[in-house]
Amino acid sequence: MGEDIELKTIRSYPEVKARVGHWRDGKLIDSWEHGGDVVTNFGRNWLCNKAAGSLAPGKQARLAWSALGTCQKVPAGSITKFGAQMYRGTVAYSKDSAVGSASLDRTFSIGSTYAIRSSALIGTSTGGTLYCYGTFPVKNVNGGDQITLNYTLGLS
Repeated sequence: MGEDIELKTIRSYPEVKARVGHWRDGKLIDSWEHGGDVVTNFGRNWLCNKAAGSLAPGKQARLAWSALGTCQKVPAGSITKFGAQMYRGTVAYSKDSAVGSASLDRTFSIGSTYAIRSSALIGTSTGGTLYCYGTFPVKNVNGGDQITLNYTLGLS
């Protein structure tokens, strides 16, 4: 008669994956994924504020910028600034077919030789607090190369 009711906790968290492509003379010469991006403390609070329909004063309304850099700082939730930035540009947004998933994409034209090591999503064109940050093994790029940076954001 008295049935036990099993209580389950449903955990929802943001998941971030980045795909990076290295192009030279119109040909893909290297590609890699890094799914270890950390959604920063700011990023998690930003999502909560968006869900509640409000943003604290001075906070960006959307994630509009991605960046590439040479920093190898270990990703952590407490990071607030993207160090050693080389490139930042607006992203193209698209809603993916999967429920709770969207893509933010950007192609960067490289102007000089760099050892690219990190990428980020940021809400503003300059300064701005990080939404997420990740690192990857050093990728040497030359002037004239292109780097495609494709972020997939998901809530599960």
